Amino acid sequence: LLTYEQFLQNIPSMLESIPFQRILSERKNKFENAIVVSAGPSLAKQLSLLKVYQDKAVIFCADGALSMLEKEGIAPDYVTNLDYSDWPIK
Repeated sequence: LLTYEQFLQNIPSMLESIPFQRILSERKNKFENAIVVSAGPSLAKQLSLLKVYQDKAVIFCADGALSMLEKEGIAPDYVTNLDYSDWPIK
């Protein structure tokens, strides 16, 4: 629960950061759609459909699903992860 609280507290800083603003401006008006991919039992069933639409949407991928996408030749635009360690607490 603490990880989510910290993540939510960091959202304003992330939105104001220069790298994040650059990413948003580079992607503005490029695609109207986004696909969020995460690891799970239904991912394998969706890979063929994802391959068809990979050039028609921005793909955000959780790091746990990345290797499966790479095996299928699908390149996500962004890969995300959350680090669940106690380090930020100290």
